[in-house]
Amino acid sequence: MSSTSNSPLVAIPVKAFGVAKARLAPRVSAPARRVLGQAMAARTARMFAEAGAEPVILAADARVAGWARTTGFEVLAQRRPGLNGAALDLVESAAGPWMMVHADLPLITSDDARIVLDALEAGPVISPARDGGTNVLGARHPGMDFAYGPGSFHHHLRNLSDHVERPTVIVRIGLALDLDTPEDLVYAIEASPWLRDLIAAF
Repeated sequence: MSSTSNSPLVAIPVKAFGVAKARLAPRVSAPARRVLGQAMAARTARMFAEAGAEPVILAADARVAGWARTTGFEVLAQRRPGLNGAALDLVESAAGPWMMVHADLPLITSDDARIVLDALEAGPVISPARDGGTNVLGARHPGMDFAYGPGSFHHHLRNLSDHVERPTVIVRIGLALDLDTPEDLVYAIEASPWLRDLIAAF
């Protein structure tokens, strides 16, 4: 699987469902976390599809891959561990521009997706998470030094600026809020009717 020279390969990494969102355990049961993770990943992918991309699920295991295909998305198998490994797998699979997008963006809209896709046409693009991480990262060159984790936004921004070109930084709430903690969940439920309805079902 690879992108064309003009169309970016947009990948959404999805962890194995049994280990995803463990920090939500005080508020959300394991079965509910599984459904929540699937719903957010599918919605994030749909927002990029509505924006004109053909997103793929970067699947951490066979169960994730099976779910993605059943849901209607193409799959790219993740061979290396962790987000840094997922990013390397993505870049190796892209013949042209690429973009890695976190799956757990409950407030993302198709406008958010369209803005980062449009920015990628001109050069690298990056969008920070509220906690200083990197929720969206894309470029038109083969690769870079990935360092996902605490403070990764500044590392990636510096790496792009030093070795390629200054990226476009996109700051939008739909791209900044990733759902990691119970506090994130409370805020997202208040701001997102679809998520509120989903959680109410549990």
